Amino acid sequence: AWLELGERPSGAEALGMLLVGAALGVVSLLALRSPRPPQAASSKR
Repeated sequence: AWLELGERPSGAEALGMLLVGAALGVVSLLALRSPRPPQAASSKR
């Protein structure tokens, strides 16, 4: 899906990428702020 965007970046797909990026950013911030051990954050998808 990432490579497909290089051919024709449609508005819907661009919004989806932004939403995914924002979600990952929020999750990463919450993970950093939470007192959980770094081992739990090691499992990333």
